[in-house]
Amino acid sequence: FTVRTTLDSDPTEPVTLTLTNLTSKQRAAATTAVANGYDGTPRETSVGELAAELGISKSAMSQRLNTVESKLAVAAFR
Repeated sequence: FTVRTTLDSDPTEPVTLTLTNLTSKQRAAATTAVANGYDGTPRETSVGELAAELGISKSAMSQRLNTVESKLAVAAFR
């Protein structure tokens, strides 16, 4: 997984992030979200639909996606 950053570095140089700091449940949530177009604009699915696919509550799915976003942002710009 690679993201480009502009903080204190050349914006054309890739930054490599490891996903080992995500739990298996968080990785499953992120993978499901991307596979179903949740990351697009406009979104192609809802948190509720993603949650149903994983057999979890809407709030659990939302929490997992928020945690993934936070962890990846911190890792990218650290």
